[in-house]
Amino acid sequence: MSIPVTVIQFSSPTCAPCNQIKLAMDIMKEECNGVVAWESVNVQQDVAGLVGRLAVTSWPTMVVLVGNSDFGRVVGTNVGACYALIKRAVAAAAPPPTENTQ
Repeated sequence: MSIPVTVIQFSSPTCAPCNQIKLAMDIMKEECNGVVAWESVNVQQDVAGLVGRLAVTSWPTMVVLVGNSDFGRVVGTNVGACYALIKRAVAAAAPPPTENTQ
C-alpha cells in the first residue's frame, strides 16, 4: 500500500533559517515515519528539478502533496504550521469510513 501524502522539505546548508529548524524538521520526519513519505531537497543540488516544477522561490519551504496534487505549503520557519498542514493532508487523504450494514 502506497502512502498518499508526500512531504518535500526544501532547504540549503547555507540558509540560516533552514539550519535553525533542522532539528525540529528531523523530529517531525521521524514522527511521521510510515504515515507520510518524506523527501528532503538541498536546493543547491536539485538534480530532479523539483524547485522549478513546484515553483519554490525561497527556503525553507515545505510542500505537501496528496497524490500528485499540491495540497499546501509553508514558507519559512513556522514549525507549528508545518505540523498542522501535515495533519490536514493526512486527514484529507484518509479513506472514508465504511458503513457497517449489520
